[in-house]
Amino acid sequence: MGIFIPGLVFGDYKPEISSQSSIDEGKSLTFKLMLVEVIMGACCYIPSIFFQEEQPPTPPSDSVTVVREPFKIALPKLLTNVNYVLLLLAFGCYFGIFNGISIILSYLIEPWFGGDDLPLAVACVGGSPIISGIIGVMILGPMQRKSGDFKKWIVFCMLGMFIIT
Repeated sequence: MGIFIPGLVFGDYKPEISSQSSIDEGKSLTFKLMLVEVIMGACCYIPSIFFQEEQPPTPPSDSVTVVREPFKIALPKLLTNVNYVLLLLAFGCYFGIFNGISIILSYLIEPWFGGDDLPLAVACVGGSPIISGIIGVMILGPMQRKSGDFKKWIVFCMLGMFIIT
């Protein structure tokens, strides 16, 4: 939705840096997009005020019994955990690549899908990694749990993401 909705709001808008009217139109469209995001956020938030319980009826996991350390103590310990830092860097790099491509996606695919088809093409191309990720989790998740070798599957999936990107 985060890629699809901006494509719908901005439509066939093409910025011209030298044109003040184009800049004003871009600002107007940006504020419309922000309004849509606020409305969507409110639609998700307001029901949670009324329907979300204080605590779940059953504990979500055994971690609920663990006594938590204060944030100022836990964060330095977490940052000294080599496995956590490696995972943080790997996912951070992928997330940065994904966001960077999402930002310039319309310019990348414009030569093939120019004109009125561009917003829909941006939405489809931008949403395809999300859809394929959901499918991948449905397929690889059970395989990962069955084998018990989580690191092998994470390395395999991250390698595939970097090759595709």
